Amino acid sequence: MSADASKLFDAEAERAVAFGLTAVPDCANRELQGLDPSCFVDERARCAIDAFVFHHCAGLPIDALILARWLVSEGRIKEEEASSFVLNCTDPSIRAVPAVIAEHYRRVSGLARQRAALEAVQRADVKLRAGDGLAAIAPDLDQLNAAVANSPDSPAAALRDALSRSVISAADLMTRCLPERTKLLGEWFREGDLGFVFAPRGVGKTWWAFDLACAVSGRGAMGDWHAPYPVKTLYVDGEMPPEQIRERIKGMGGEKCALFVLNHQILFDESERSLNITNQAVQEALTAYCVREAIKVLVLDNLSSLASGMAENDGDEWEKVLAWLLDLRRRGIAVVIVHHAGRNGLMRGTSRREDAAFWIVSLAETKDTGGDPRGARFVSRFTKRRNAQDQIPAIEWHYQTDPTTGEVRRSYKVADNLGILRQMVVDGITSCSDLAEEMGISKGQVSKLAKQAMNAGWLRKVGKDYVFAEQSEGGNERGVK
Repeated sequence: MSADASKLFDAEAERAVAFGLTAVPDCANRELQGLDPSCFVDERARCAIDAFVFHHCAGLPIDALILARWLVSEGRIKEEEASSFVLNCTDPSIRAVPAVIAEHYRRVSGLARQRAALEAVQRADVKLRAGDGLAAIAPDLDQLNAAVANSPDSPAAALRDALSRSVISAADLMTRCLPERTKLLGEWFREGDLGFVFAPRGVGKTWWAFDLACAVSGRGAMGDWHAPYPVKTLYVDGEMPPEQIRERIKGMGGEKCALFVLNHQILFDESERSLNITNQAVQEALTAYCVREAIKVLVLDNLSSLASGMAENDGDEWEKVLAWLLDLRRRGIAVVIVHHAGRNGLMRGTSRREDAAFWIVSLAETKDTGGDPRGARFVSRFTKRRNAQDQIPAIEWHYQTDPTTGEVRRSYKVADNLGILRQMVVDGITSCSDLAEEMGISKGQVSKLAKQAMNAGWLRKVGKDYVFAEQSEGGNERGVK
């Protein structure tokens, strides 16, 4: 050991560990997992640690007298020194408390790592000055890297510590106090959720998303779904002009809610910056804002405009965003993503993004205007709902802005499932199982609806697919595969 390295040790801390272990040997199984005898420099402490490790690993009884006799038999201490060893082990100044012993050992092992690092640097310095070349110092660099990796400040050591504190037994999990995820809207929307709402262009995705944002941030309800209390909500808009956002918020009474807006145009006007949630810096900035301002719901409208450059059909590309969304979930921040439907009526892009979602809502245009073609009218259907065990009925929504006051009149009713079935067949969804999944009902319910349609004369079945009865028999039926 070099002169400089010899200064990097604490004899009192080493003895506190070595002699303390004779009183509480179980501490080595809990607080001192991975006890390394090579960390000890003080001769008396090293003798005690060697004796302890031998007996502990062999499962033999341990006390000060047993260890002293073993050291004498091994020639490590003289017989007349045994009584002194026992006195050291029972020294009242040595606190035989596991937490105290563990704290002393952290200092001992930390100093040992510093010694190893210093010695490696010194050896490398000598070799380089002697002209031995870079290859000669490779073992010293390996030792230096090992010392750094095992430092409590290193990411690897921090992760090991986190795992040791986080892994619990199944029995402990049963008694652990786990906070219940708070309901935000109805039974289906809860704290930390990831949810999607999707629809073809122009159907009304933003209307529905704004309605939800206003409901959870203070208005208190969206249709028959009630929000138990208001939560701070951040609405991130990636494509609408700010004046239209203002009109919709005013029309829905959002200015009275705990609703905050980040509009792409205002951001550019203020900073000449753009929003791209695939960018790590943007993710970190949004997370920091949400945490600092206690935002509980984050709405991203929409995925296409806010995640530019991400290949939608590539599942691996979704990883650019998924880790961030899961981090928000762990922080209790729910995320609602607005997205487009593809030509097949399903959510556009890779299906991997649906894996982590708690709920997915599909919006489809309704052909029945109810005698009033003004405004946005569409039907919402849940295609995924982890939080709600009961079926959630399809709802027909109608949003209409008063041209004089700017107030948005909202109406809703349970949708006509027969009409939804017809629209699904129009969209090319023709099998019983696919219809059941898309409509959020059972296959038995689909069969009953199809029977009503066939009795009404506008639907028939060809193989496993439903087609319109008025179509020809020549294989051109809609839905025939």
